[in-house]
Amino acid sequence: KKQVTKCLFHKYGPSGSIQQHDALCVMALNIIHEKIYTILWFWFLFLFIASLLAVIWRVISFFMYRRSLKFNQMVFRQVSAGKFDAHNVLHVVNGCQFADWLFLYYLAKNMKTSVFQL
Repeated sequence: KKQVTKCLFHKYGPSGSIQQHDALCVMALNIIHEKIYTILWFWFLFLFIASLLAVIWRVISFFMYRRSLKFNQMVFRQVSAGKFDAHNVLHVVNGCQFADWLFLYYLAKNMKTSVFQL
C-alpha cells in the first residue's frame, strides 16, 4: 500500500529567484519503522517519568534533610537495616550541608550495617 502526499519543492528559476513547484510524492509505508518509533516513544515517556520522579525526590530530600527527624529515620532505616539512634542522626545532620548528608546516605546504602552505625 502506497501513500501519496503533496510536496512543495523550492528551486531556483531561470532568473535566479526561488520558484515553488507542487508535486505528488509517493511515500513508502514502512511498518517496521512505525513500530520502532512507537516503542521508542513509550520508552522515552517512561524515562521522562522516571527522571521526573528522581528530580522530585532529590528536591524533597534537599528541603527535608535538615528539617525532619521522621524523614531522616525513613531514609536511613530504608538503607540501613540495623538500629540506630534517631537523635544521633539529627545531631550529625544539623552540622551537615546537603552534599555531606547525601554522602552519608550513600555510605549507609553501600556499607554493611555493622560497620555503618549512627
